Amino acid sequence: MADTSLLVDIGNSRLKWQLAGAGDDGKPESLAHGGRLPISLEQQWTAIAQPRRVLVSCVADTGIVAALEELVARLWGIEVRRPAVTRGHRGLVNCYEHPERLGIDRWLAMIGARTLVQGMFCVVDAGTAMTIDVVDADGRHRGGLIMPGLAMMIDSLRAGTSIPDYAEQETPALLGCSTVSGISLGCLQGLGALVDKVIAASGPGEPRLLLTGGDAMRVATVIDHPAEHVRTHLPVRQRAGCAAGQCACRPARCHAAERVSAGWQGLWPG
Repeated sequence: MADTSLLVDIGNSRLKWQLAGAGDDGKPESLAHGGRLPISLEQQWTAIAQPRRVLVSCVADTGIVAALEELVARLWGIEVRRPAVTRGHRGLVNCYEHPERLGIDRWLAMIGARTLVQGMFCVVDAGTAMTIDVVDADGRHRGGLIMPGLAMMIDSLRAGTSIPDYAEQETPALLGCSTVSGISLGCLQGLGALVDKVIAASGPGEPRLLLTGGDAMRVATVIDHPAEHVRTHLPVRQRAGCAAGQCACRPARCHAAERVSAGWQGLWPG
């Protein structure tokens, strides 16, 4: 069996996966999940060469992880492993008073970004929700922001008004010349302006800006500061943070208190 990892990221809207390792990473794939394991997932995973391990990050467990564990056991006879949020990891320091309360998506995003960046950075994950986190050059997490993502922001505006259905604005502009474009651009420009404000306030020095998530490219069009897009469906947290055992994890069946133990570090068990 090749030393490969099936990296799985379960976000608020989509389940993403990629087979990594053995010197040849597979193509990233994704499916909308709607809070349930996608029906076609088993058929797609049947075609995957058996991985040595399955590493899963999930931001909102609605029972989908338990269903995924059953699928993995049935297909390959192995346990799913999940990363834990800790006080620190390899020089990265969690700023939360209660470290375990930091979202696993944000923690792995920072771990992944730190493997790619030497120095201060800001990582923006533009998905169903958008998160912004800033990390100093010495690895100390300064803190972050959480806000509705682009589609959620537009949907919440529509839900409380009689504005027309949303349609994407293809050409970025500051001002819209219709109600629909005004809504689209207003929400998009608001997200971009917030990223710019965080970058401007993060001195001395300017952090390197990394963008990931489904709306990363759209948000990038309205940001004034230089930005780099992490070009993969799997967020930087999974692709760079979990591959080859770069975070502290245990099998999914362990207790939550054990998973978040600050002293629990090291590589994935073999």
